[in-house]
Amino acid sequence: MRQWVLLQDWLNEDAGLLGLLEGVKRAARDWMANGKNAAWLIHTGNRLYAAQRLVHERPDLAANLRGTDQEYLTACHELEKSSRGQIRRRRALVGGLFLCLVTGLLGWWQQPRLIALNYWFFNVRGYVTTAEAEPKLQPGQMLKECKDCPDMIVLPAGHLKIGSAKDEVGRWEEEEPQRDVTFGHPFAVAKDDITFDQWDTCVRLGGCTTNPAAPWGRGDLPVINIDWEDAQQYVTWLTKLTGKPYRLLSESEWEYAARAGTTTAYYWGSEVGVMNANCDHCGSRWEAKQTAPTGQFPANAFGLRDMAGNVWQMVQDCYHPNYNTLPTDGSPNLEGDCSIRVVRGGAWTSDPPYLRSASRYKNAIADHGSSNRGFRVARDLLK
Repeated sequence: MRQWVLLQDWLNEDAGLLGLLEGVKRAARDWMANGKNAAWLIHTGNRLYAAQRLVHERPDLAANLRGTDQEYLTACHELEKSSRGQIRRRRALVGGLFLCLVTGLLGWWQQPRLIALNYWFFNVRGYVTTAEAEPKLQPGQMLKECKDCPDMIVLPAGHLKIGSAKDEVGRWEEEEPQRDVTFGHPFAVAKDDITFDQWDTCVRLGGCTTNPAAPWGRGDLPVINIDWEDAQQYVTWLTKLTGKPYRLLSESEWEYAARAGTTTAYYWGSEVGVMNANCDHCGSRWEAKQTAPTGQFPANAFGLRDMAGNVWQMVQDCYHPNYNTLPTDGSPNLEGDCSIRVVRGGAWTSDPPYLRSASRYKNAIADHGSSNRGFRVARDLLK
């Protein structure tokens, strides 16, 4: 009597297995009767799992399955296997498409950064001057720290008497009083004005936001139609790109670089002459017509080109009508109203007196509509 419940469970289990067995045999007959059509393979999922357990765990009952029944179960197993493979492939496809979508969105979102990273890898890496080599640079040596960076020339430490003597022809009162300025350490200055090619690289890599008009073309023409803030964007980008301290020149540095040791009105002599620069009445084929490509005229003694004419060059200093407060260590004068900055060197539209090394003019920082104004850059060097 105590075993009756257990016996009842066994009978119920056997009845269920027999029902399962009968279901397999009936399904196998229907499958055979319909030409082994896959649509009649009904034992899938849990039903197939139960039938397979019956075969492996109750061989006494499984012995009642004939060859067609076994063939039916094998076909069900192959169908299940194929279905699972298709599901896995669909999931992989969906996952791959989702990954491509996410990657594409991230790439679109980070496109400027990816472009800049690619540029750095192929066009900056290997160019930048090492910390070990930098203190050994000698005056006159050149450095170029990316493929599209300006050529920089090392200028020596030295002394300058900024401004013009009272007997200099064409001078203005704002060029006085003359002051002694000392440059205690070498620094580097761009050989040429920044060109459209160099500016357009900054725009392409996301460092500069202004796309200036170019009435005479781009390429190696000096960049124009930009303002002082645009020039600040460029030197900031160049600093981030190379990891080196690029900037605009101070007014004292500019005159020191332009004179290159000379004391005459122009760095080539006392008269403007012919074909020494691009200006109105300077004798070049571009005079009073347009800017000239960089490097068309003789360089000064430091190897710098177009320090006079072609385009006015923006510097860092705030404009003052005289040199009374000018620092004597070569740093920029940043006192007073800095919405007006200094430009130096004259331009293609200028009369010869504006090309004198001492000549200076003023310019609003937000004025970017000029076709006769550009800039060049300087760089501090490790001591």
